[in-house]
Amino acid sequence: YKARLVARGFQQTGVEMIDAFAPMAHPTTIRLLVSIAAANGWDIKQADISTAYLSAELPEMIYLSPPKGKERKDGKVMGLKRAVYGLATSGALWHECFVDKMRKFGMESITDDNTI
Repeated sequence: YKARLVARGFQQTGVEMIDAFAPMAHPTTIRLLVSIAAANGWDIKQADISTAYLSAELPEMIYLSPPKGKERKDGKVMGLKRAVYGLATSGALWHECFVDKMRKFGMESITDDNTI
């Protein structure tokens, strides 16, 4: 069997909405890039990173109650070392991690759309 741990981020307290913001590419930018690729006869590729959020390290310790059926008799909770799906800040943390990796390859974002 496979299972995925998902945090119940809607119960997360003390998170500012600015910390939970994960940028999205503007549709106009996507259309522009697709039209440039079409005009030049370039192939377009897309990647899906299946465990993306697990790449981002958490800046502070976050604790979760164990999932149903895995409760501990001593009442201990789980401490997360990496972001998981469901945390309010996971998207923003992963984007920050991705941008850092791209900068190491010498790439940088355009000024009008920081997702590109």
